Amino acid sequence: QQQQQQQQQQQQESGAGSVAGQGGGGDVNNNYCGASWIAAMLTCNEPCPRGTECRNGETCYAATNCDKPLLELVSDMLVTLNGPDKPMAAQDGDIFSGTLMDILKEVAEQEGIALDGLDLGDQEIQGRRQLEQRRLERFSMGFYDDHYLFSRPAMTISNITQRKLPSGSSALDVSVVITGDYRPPPYIDLNVIAEDSINRQGEKVVSSLRERGSRSGRDFFDRVDSIEAVAKEKATARPTRAPTGKPSPGPTGTPTFEPSLEPSSSPSDLPSSQPSRAHLQSIMTGSREDLAIGGSTTTSYGYVFNMRTTPAGPVVVLNGLDFYTESTDIVEFELWSRLGSFKDAKGNYEGWDLIASGTVEGRGFGRYTAIPEDMFTQVSIPGGGGERGTRAFYLTLTTIDLVYKKGSGADSDQLVQAKNPDLEV
Repeated sequence: QQQQQQQQQQQQESGAGSVAGQGGGGDVNNNYCGASWIAAMLTCNEPCPRGTECRNGETCYAATNCDKPLLELVSDMLVTLNGPDKPMAAQDGDIFSGTLMDILKEVAEQEGIALDGLDLGDQEIQGRRQLEQRRLERFSMGFYDDHYLFSRPAMTISNITQRKLPSGSSALDVSVVITGDYRPPPYIDLNVIAEDSINRQGEKVVSSLRERGSRSGRDFFDRVDSIEAVAKEKATARPTRAPTGKPSPGPTGTPTFEPSLEPSSSPSDLPSSQPSRAHLQSIMTGSREDLAIGGSTTTSYGYVFNMRTTPAGPVVVLNGLDFYTESTDIVEFELWSRLGSFKDAKGNYEGWDLIASGTVEGRGFGRYTAIPEDMFTQVSIPGGGGERGTRAFYLTLTTIDLVYKKGSGADSDQLVQAKNPDLEV
């Protein structure tokens, strides 16, 4: 009893025994040691189910999601500096990227995201006429909503970022790519976080840029009136300088002689049974522990599987696929697909289409490796389920590094590994 009391006293003096975490205790199997919650989530090196196992000044953190794979988040942004009339020099670019990284990192860590990179791309000067055209188009699309405190009736902007046309006649568009690591759930859109962080803290960003520029003897950011950011996928395309082609000389087709016999179907009497979900959905078939080599997993050159829509599901467009390999070398891959099940189509390439191929660097243990977007051809899976709503996939590497879960003896076309309301894998 005396020895136990001494051990308890030592634990109290060393600070051990209390579990710090984001989201509370929960599953003790997700308690891990680290210098911070972010460090514990990233490394998942030393578990601490009792909360007393951490050493070297580290703390035991809960809710790290270490039983889930580490996913890479990417945000492709267009950041506009209103005021400048020339691109940034290299030193100014370093100040700009460092300032954005510091501000974004603080917000991202609150969301459980570890930012690991911010890269600057092309810079392009925009004139006043182009800025006016862009803002009118974005306004008509509803881009300036209450999120930016845009007063629609008066067409004025009143928030702290001073989102208005600059007092000068130009602005600088800068392409910015932000990357980070994260263990879901929930699934997070880094574009939303980046937009929100910059637009809501515009005054702080501009002030920090000017202050850091002044300390470095640079005056570029003295010209900046305000800053705004938008995900490139939502950015309005630049208007063309002139029409891109001549108008057609006349109607391009012969009109029909009479209207259709029946009107279009009438609207339904009742609303849909459930609210709509996010347009982009992700399905993950294996956790970090599921995919550890040994036990229920093995490695191979490739595997084949089906995706099938649910009976009430709509058409689904597949716009990306990640696979799991513990290799960190360059791996060469091919992804083939065909409509219908794979069951009667194995052993030959008839009816199969190559939808992705190339090389990619494996992300290693605990992380999915994504097929690069520019190497992936989107394919659709018909709605309604059954054989008609089935599409087969065959993923293969040139090395025996592909990790997958073993079957359980059930029919491989009927055993559902993961699903959502629209799709089964």
